[in-house]
Amino acid sequence: MSRWPKSFKPNEPEPRDWEPMRLVESPEHGKTVWENKYYSTTAAVKPDGSCVRLMITNADQSARRDWREFQRIKNQICGDDWVGYEIYPPEDQAVDPSNAFFLWCFPKVMLPPDCGMCGPRHFTPEQAIAPQRGGEK
Repeated sequence: MSRWPKSFKPNEPEPRDWEPMRLVESPEHGKTVWENKYYSTTAAVKPDGSCVRLMITNADQSARRDWREFQRIKNQICGDDWVGYEIYPPEDQAVDPSNAFFLWCFPKVMLPPDCGMCGPRHFTPEQAIAPQRGGEK
């Protein structure tokens, strides 16, 4: 039984048919560009390989974001075992370039055990605490 009122509906939009990202620009100064029909992603790799900054933009330039799709992008470009962080900096350091989302990704970083991320756990809409859309396509 849901803990949310029946007036709450699963998040929109529905899952989309996913297609893998494809490399569209070769490395230049540690940067690569990846695309699919939904996103363009620039991956900037630190020279020592210790960090990759992903700049993700929607093909339609909207502010739409989907955690599952960003997770797929991170996994494909960096790897399943990499951790990606989204940072909300002090206002005087904020960069807000036209609906671009940034993930800073690091290899084999362990999340602190008390941060609340003790997965893997994927919930169906029936198992989720809050309204959730259906599974991936």
